[in-house]
Amino acid sequence: MKKILLTFPLLFVFLFSLCGNKAFSYAQNVDNFSTAILFSIEVEKSGKYTQTISFPTMEEDLVLEEKTNQEYVQELLTKIKTTLFFSYFFNYYNISSTIQKTDYKFGGEKANYVLPTYKEEEKTISFSFSFFDDEAYKLYHPQKEDKKESESESGFFFNKQKSTGKFLFAQNLKGEEKTVGEYFVEILSTTIEKFSNEKIENPIFVYCYKHFSNKIRSNADIVKEEKDGVLHIWKSDLNALSQDKIVEIFVISPNRGNWYLLALGGAILTVGIAGLIHYFINRAKKEEKLEEEK
Repeated sequence: MKKILLTFPLLFVFLFSLCGNKAFSYAQNVDNFSTAILFSIEVEKSGKYTQTISFPTMEEDLVLEEKTNQEYVQELLTKIKTTLFFSYFFNYYNISSTIQKTDYKFGGEKANYVLPTYKEEEKTISFSFSFFDDEAYKLYHPQKEDKKESESESGFFFNKQKSTGKFLFAQNLKGEEKTVGEYFVEILSTTIEKFSNEKIENPIFVYCYKHFSNKIRSNADIVKEEKDGVLHIWKSDLNALSQDKIVEIFVISPNRGNWYLLALGGAILTVGIAGLIHYFINRAKKEEKLEEEK
């Protein structure tokens, strides 16, 4: 159960602790996905964690000339790389420099990344970081000692382990009043305004959490079962970021000890009842036989 919930509480350790083009396929599950700014994390059965951020280029809405469109996409790609990707990269790189195991250093077999890449077919720009087992993920996402990872509720028949956090895009940037969502929109809109009079209308923020286990439960806006896991999707628009949207992920597991006691008690009760029935049947037969002998 701890392994299943490992990724979730750690998403909130770093404000810029990150997540294809799987991101694009995730965004397609929501309305207005062409304006969706997406953060996703996927946990595979092999132990691999993939974190992705994806931006829409909104080319089709801007209707720029071909040459101008190419310049726009290139500038947006550069801006995302310099203002956002490097923030994540250097955070991880600093951690990597302290790791002793060569395989777990950044760029090794256990931890790698994909630079911001333009996907022409999807009209998106995305980058990602991958950690290929639990140890790698933990090394790059250390849990603060004073931070409570999750809450546990114990019941007689079932136990519940829950992790909650504020919707990522609604969190404030460190030391600033603007939210992560507002900052992401700023990156996109300043580039758009340079090349066009168009503005972003009602951008959608999407957080996706995909896990191979179907034991995961959540308060997601959309839950979709797929062949390789269950996809949980939370979404919000810019105006709703101030509404303190909460993301909750939990696992309900049976309290096996009490279930075993119940089963044992039921078995003992069943045997006891069967014994009593057998006793009374034999007693009735004896009484009937005595009556016949008289």
